[in-house]
Amino acid sequence: MKSLVLAIPAYNEERAISRTISLIRRVAAECWDTTIVVVDDGSTDGTVEAALSAGADRVVRLGSNMGVAVAYRTAIEYSMSIGADVLCTIDADMQFNPKEIPSLIEPILRGEADAVVGSRFLDARNSMRVPLSNAIGNRLMAILVSFMVGRRLSDVESGFRALSTDAAKALNLVGIGSFSHDMLIELIHRNLRVREVPVSVRYYDDRVSRVIGGFLRYGFKSLCMILMKKMLLTLNLRPRYHSPKNITVVS
Repeated sequence: MKSLVLAIPAYNEERAISRTISLIRRVAAECWDTTIVVVDDGSTDGTVEAALSAGADRVVRLGSNMGVAVAYRTAIEYSMSIGADVLCTIDADMQFNPKEIPSLIEPILRGEADAVVGSRFLDARNSMRVPLSNAIGNRLMAILVSFMVGRRLSDVESGFRALSTDAAKALNLVGIGSFSHDMLIELIHRNLRVREVPVSVRYYDDRVSRVIGGFLRYGFKSLCMILMKKMLLTLNLRPRYHSPKNITVVS
């Protein structure tokens, strides 16, 4: 049986994370040797306690809020350290449906892909649920990243992804700004097999994306990261990334 790690980066998700973990447990634990890991990005509410009460196997706590890129990189590094064969990341807020986890990991288990991205734009019924501002921003970024890698991609912002061990070990993420573009550019540059699969999505009127908040600022930071990433790969340079030192693991 393959070892599957479900990693959930979270920041102040006390209200939603219990339901997310409970549903993941029902979906994944029946089929795979599953470890649920929550990466708490310096939450100031009861996220850690709620995650443990709901059945998270480990909570990796960052000492302060360091941003989504560091949280995802920490999730990848920790998952590899505990021997994951497949890593799947999903948001804590039930925006993506945990019932679709098998759609992401099965291509990896069958040896057909090294990385799988859950795309909100492959199915028109799903893409209609995406708010217009999010859809426009994602499409613009998808055009830019597609141009950079020489391959058409439909969704470069999705945090619902799966990686094989080989793909995870090959990553050398910059660790700033957005992890999502960084990861895709790296994987395709290294000739790893990246597949997109359609996934459904829900948006909540009372929630504002912490990643997209400040559209122009986010776009500028993402553009700078993409250009820096391309330059580093072209020059075959590896950035010196230092993992956060103030990490504690609770189980």
